Amino acid sequence: MPSNTVRRPVPALIALLALTLLAALVWWRVINRDPGSHGSHSGTKSTSQHQSTAPASGNTLPAPTSVTVRVINATGRTGLAAKTCRALAHDAFTTAGVNDEKAHAGVQIRYGAGQLGAAKLLQYYFPGATLVPKGPADPEPVVVSVGGQFHKVATQTSVRAAQQADNVTAAKATGTPAAPNCNKTA
Repeated sequence: MPSNTVRRPVPALIALLALTLLAALVWWRVINRDPGSHGSHSGTKSTSQHQSTAPASGNTLPAPTSVTVRVINATGRTGLAAKTCRALAHDAFTTAGVNDEKAHAGVQIRYGAGQLGAAKLLQYYFPGATLVPKGPADPEPVVVSVGGQFHKVATQTSVRAAQQADNVTAAKATGTPAAPNCNKTA
C-alpha cells in the first residue's frame, strides 16, 4: 500500500543554506582580517596577554644589542631566571643580572620612559607577555619577570615569523654584544 505522505525538503534546505552562509562569513573574516589583529604567536592566548607588538613609530624595533634586560624569577623553580637570561644573551640582548620576586602567573615586561620599543621587541621573545610601564624616572633596564606559566623563550625562527606577520623588523645590530651578566644582583 503506497504512502500518501510527501516529504518536504524546505527545512533541510534552509538549514543547509544557513550553514553555508555562516561558513562564507567566517572565511571572509579570516581572509580580510587586519594583519596586526591576530592574537597569538607560538600558540599562546590572545586578548590581554598579547598586546599589539607593532612599534609606536615606523615598523622598526631596536636591535637586541641595544636593549638591556634584567630577568626576574617569579616562580619557585630554581635557576629559571638564569636560564632565561642566558637564552636572551644568546639572542644578543645585553643582560643585567637576575633576581627573585614574589610569585605571579604570567610574564611581565616592565619598561620605563623611552623603552617602549625595547619592551615590544622583547614581547616577541615572550609571546603573551603583559607590558607594564614603570615610573618615568626609573633608570633600571627593561625587566622581564617570568611567572609560573612561563616555559621558555621563543626561538629565533618563531620571533622572525611573528615579526614578519606583523610587518615589523628589528634594527641591525652594530658592534659586538656585551658579555652576558646572568648573576644574581642585589
